[in-house]
Amino acid sequence: MINIAIIDQNDTYRKSLKTILEQVEGFNVVLDSRDSFCLKDADDITIQVLLIDNSPGSVKCAEQIAEASKNHKFLKSLILVMYKDELNMVFDETNVILKSACKNEFVNRIKTLMVS
Repeated sequence: MINIAIIDQNDTYRKSLKTILEQVEGFNVVLDSRDSFCLKDADDITIQVLLIDNSPGSVKCAEQIAEASKNHKFLKSLILVMYKDELNMVFDETNVILKSACKNEFVNRIKTLMVS
């Protein structure tokens, strides 16, 4: 089972992504929130993959990932971006995905993260 946390400002997008990912056998969305601070309170939950919105800015996003990694030892992150030109701005392209990506792309990227 791959435990996933989704942090995104947009409630509708976050809930939709959760619904899509929970249709995949072996995926379990254990946390979805608009606020990354909830990750600090989730110490008792094992989170393996963090899907996090880049809209607060690259620096803020990197800080949130670093903070979450302190509490979740083997955490892998996938940064959600809205536009193609954001794909390789600051982050390694392998850790970034378009919010508009299809279900199969999300599934493949998450599975790839887990074996890397």
